[in-house]
Amino acid sequence: MPVWGTSVAIENAYAAKPASRRFVSVDDPVFAVHSLTGLLHWAQSVGWSAHDLFGRGYAETPADRMSYIRIREGINRALHRHGGLSLACETGRYKSVTQLGLLGPAFSAQATVGAAIEFGLRHQLLAGSLMAHTLVHDTSEPGTCAIESPQLFDDPECRGFLEIDHLLTNINVVKAFCAGEFPLIRVELPDHDPHVAAQLTQLLGVPVSCGAQVARMVFPDRVLEVRNPHHDPHTCAYWEALCEQEIRAIGLGNQSTLLAQLFSLNGHLLRLEDIAQCMHVSLRTLHRMLVREGIDYSQLLDQDRRNWSIQMLKQGASSEAISLVVGLSDARSFRRAFRRWTGLSPAEFRQLHQTPTTPALQPLPVAGN
Repeated sequence: MPVWGTSVAIENAYAAKPASRRFVSVDDPVFAVHSLTGLLHWAQSVGWSAHDLFGRGYAETPADRMSYIRIREGINRALHRHGGLSLACETGRYKSVTQLGLLGPAFSAQATVGAAIEFGLRHQLLAGSLMAHTLVHDTSEPGTCAIESPQLFDDPECRGFLEIDHLLTNINVVKAFCAGEFPLIRVELPDHDPHVAAQLTQLLGVPVSCGAQVARMVFPDRVLEVRNPHHDPHTCAYWEALCEQEIRAIGLGNQSTLLAQLFSLNGHLLRLEDIAQCMHVSLRTLHRMLVREGIDYSQLLDQDRRNWSIQMLKQGASSEAISLVVGLSDARSFRRAFRRWTGLSPAEFRQLHQTPTTPALQPLPVAGN
């Protein structure tokens, strides 16, 4: 369980530095209540009130906002009451464009699906998104693209619920823009219960696999070109201006979380020394910031090594090469770590996945403590 600290404004640690910026903290009340519609609907169905979920001081109107800390407490209460992650399959089905607040009409007014998705992703915090969604084009699979959903905060307890709940929200929203015709190809999830994956497969009618590095929904990139027959530039500009005004009013302009600053553009974990230098803070200050935000760097490093190792093994890399790249002392240490991660030896994994002959690999930066 993450170690959540008291509310401390992160920027105070380095506000005087020239490259300083403010990060969204777990204690900032910036997440819109309307994004919790599915959870609130489920609570009502079991005789719970909003106060049963979120405790005293719960925001009273859909325009109000709550902190991630308070929201995660409500999610954990709901998961305990329901008894499993299948709850997210129920809550996500209730989510639609109308639960996006101001972002809803601005999204619906865009000229194409691609423009709508890009606008929505740029302003996702305005809609109360609790994941950090991005649109990616997979060059290894021409003709496809994906919306990936990394964590906004380091929170293993709520990650599974949020991945499914937000996945269904994204599908419902894009499907509405496409008049109900959305040719989803497949869904990929990290380590999830196979029973939940089977439930999603039945619900969505597409393959749902587990073991991915990050939650993602894959669909044909031609969908991005689908045009909105009701698009009006003036209406679109009006709603976009309101969104920008709201973003400024609640202080969310061009912001991310501290967790996002820990990774390179290719998605690999950076060294703490490099992160501190980039943020213009001391290593000691960075450690304090990580504690305040409940971030377990050692756990993230272990996950990054696991993901990187699996990727390289599938490419045919040797244990010696992988141990060097991921920062382990030798091939023997790598083999022990890999068995701990997967329950398989590297040799068993290669045989299972029928990896090809080892290709030439370019050296990559080594993550370390």
